Amino acid sequence: MEPVTNVPAATEDGGTSAYVGLYAWSVANGDSLGSLGVTSDLWRADAHLASALERMPGDQVTGVIQQAWLDNSAKAPRYRYGDVMLRARREGEPGGAINWGIVHD
Repeated sequence: MEPVTNVPAATEDGGTSAYVGLYAWSVANGDSLGSLGVTSDLWRADAHLASALERMPGDQVTGVIQQAWLDNSAKAPRYRYGDVMLRARREGEPGGAINWGIVHD
C-alpha cells in the first residue's frame, strides 16, 4: 500500500501539518481495554495490530489501521487521523481466527 499524499500542507488556522506516511493502529475489546500506536511503516503497524488482536482479552475484539499525520499548529503538537485503511475483527477467545478487511473507497 502506498501512503496517501493528499493531506493539506496547512491547517485552517495557518499552522502546518506534515503527512510523512504515518500509520496509526488501534485495538479495543469493548470493555475499555485497548492498545494503540503510531509508526511510519505500514507493515509494522500491521504486525502490531495482528499481535494485539491475537492477545487482547475478550470475545469481540476489533482493530483498525488508519492514516495519521503530525499537526504542528497546536501549542502541543498532536496526531490527526485520516481514512481507515484496514479493519480487523477477532471473535472468540485470544488466539482465535482474525477476519481482515481492506477498506476501499
